[in-house]
Amino acid sequence: MTASSVYAICYMDGVMLACDSGAFQGGTSRYKGVNRLYRLNSRCVLAFSGDWADFQFIQNLVERRQIKLQHADPDLEMTPKMVQSYLCMFFYSRRSKLDPLWDTIVVAGR
Repeated sequence: MTASSVYAICYMDGVMLACDSGAFQGGTSRYKGVNRLYRLNSRCVLAFSGDWADFQFIQNLVERRQIKLQHADPDLEMTPKMVQSYLCMFFYSRRSKLDPLWDTIVVAGR
């Protein structure tokens, strides 16, 4: 079990995210000063709580998806709704196979 904090506040012109800076790997605190915010593109930011290695896997997965979309149309960027839908489907698939990822993801953007 890992414990960390991610807060998101929605206001009139956008969203503000804040999170702690510790990273966990396998249930133990491994790294301090880690940035838990990840900017995917100009429209979408992800923040995570949980296992650091699992989030690195998720980052790689979402980046590959973004690159695949840009091959079809160079101006296309994943919106927060697209990222959330894709991650929900992926997390559900992993849980169904009894191989879950131990992260909670906050997706924000415009």
